Amino acid sequence: MKGRATSPRQAIASKCKDCTYDTEAAGNWRQQTATCPVVHCALWTFRPLHGNAPAWLAARDAEQLPENWRSMPNVDAVDTVTGKALNGREGTPFQDNGAVGDSCTPIVSAMPVNAAYQRYSKGGAG
Repeated sequence: MKGRATSPRQAIASKCKDCTYDTEAAGNWRQQTATCPVVHCALWTFRPLHGNAPAWLAARDAEQLPENWRSMPNVDAVDTVTGKALNGREGTPFQDNGAVGDSCTPIVSAMPVNAAYQRYSKGGAG
């Protein structure tokens, strides 16, 4: 039995979610994907963003990101994207209507880069 064909957009969203989503971190999978710090990834400019993402993020230009973006803790990055940050670039609140039912999606790698580094630096196996 043949399955439905996956579009390039769906494949990219799936890979980005697989790479960045951590159920124990701040934000839902779309917010975590939007805050991806790996700007040199081939998929970074194509990662899914919600229509309400701030203009500086929607531009998909690494030069427009806040200075400490790549080292910013996940919770601070999500707050910056959602417009809840007390400092940095505040934007339109990030509204995600597509997050319903995400708990059924299998997660192959549920550890974002920052979380993996933090666990490694504390002596954990990853």
